[in-house]
Amino acid sequence: MIPIAERSLLENTAQTGLIFSVAIVSFTIAVLFAPRLPAAMQQLSGCSIFGFIGAVFLFLASLSTSYFAFVVSFSVGFGIASGAVYINALSVAANSSRPKLATPIMVASFGLGGAIFGPVWRLLAASNWDMSALLPVSAALLIAAVISWLHKSNSSLVVSPDKAPTDKVLSKTHSIFSKTKLLLLIWFTFGFGSMGGLMVLGLASKFIDVAGGSVLISTIAVTGVAVGNTTGRLSVGLITLRYPPINSIIAATIIIGISLVTLAFAPTGNSVAVLFAMVAIASGYGIMASAVPTLVGTIYETSVFARVYSIVFCAWGLAGLTAPWVTGVIFDQTDSFKPAVIGALLCTFIAFLTALMIKQEVVNISPAKHAQP
Repeated sequence: MIPIAERSLLENTAQTGLIFSVAIVSFTIAVLFAPRLPAAMQQLSGCSIFGFIGAVFLFLASLSTSYFAFVVSFSVGFGIASGAVYINALSVAANSSRPKLATPIMVASFGLGGAIFGPVWRLLAASNWDMSALLPVSAALLIAAVISWLHKSNSSLVVSPDKAPTDKVLSKTHSIFSKTKLLLLIWFTFGFGSMGGLMVLGLASKFIDVAGGSVLISTIAVTGVAVGNTTGRLSVGLITLRYPPINSIIAATIIIGISLVTLAFAPTGNSVAVLFAMVAIASGYGIMASAVPTLVGTIYETSVFARVYSIVFCAWGLAGLTAPWVTGVIFDQTDSFKPAVIGALLCTFIAFLTALMIKQEVVNISPAKHAQP
């Protein structure tokens, strides 16, 4: 949407950044507070209600004639609505009969939406569409909201409380200390892991430009990052059928870490090496994006999943808000991305260590361990 907004409303790069920043804050706030709304506004009902609200705000954004009106309708209004849809959709997945498969698929669907509509908007911009380019997305969201409402009472999508899985690592019988310790470890793992990925991915095209990449390489990089991110998210659904989600998180930090080392020491002007490193980082980031909510779903009872994950998600919101900005500041001060990449590598290493601590903690308090003779 940015290419169209830049032509119609934006006057400088700072305004472009503000659109993203406000949207991330709005999205995160909605994720935090939506699970605390009345039950009638949660799960499939919540998806439908906030989907309709999001469609309305997208429609209003298409009518915007000023930058302020666009930020209010798109970044704030649609940002809040989409955040509420996101957490409610994850809650539906976590309460389904196959949460380890449904949760990654649900997370991937959000990334897939961006991968589809991003290129569509670029094509519309090239075809001289104005703000009305938002209308197809608004219509699609409205249709999805109606479908969600029609299926909100479908018992096959949601597991009733008395049939909910009981093989959770934590239950009501565990101490507040155990629950708080695990929550903090997951929070820091998600926060530092996301920070490590987003410090690079947030300015992926700029990395390619500095490496001397052509327009073709830059286009392939943007597409590759989107595909890698989505593929990583989807892969967790299959991996967790055999391995615990924490293994995927540890693997993600290793993939991101190795890719960052490659990026840091890539020969000057080797844009192809930068391209492959970017795609690998996006894949690791996608794995983490899906594995973390899946991990929360396996540790905590389904009745508190949305509330717990909304707290964990704030770590991503903080990383998403600061990571690209920090990288930009570092580049402006040093005229090089290498210090930022080293900083990203440090963040990833911290996430790797905290992920190992989670793995050990889960082993120590797992019901399966105590059930052994």
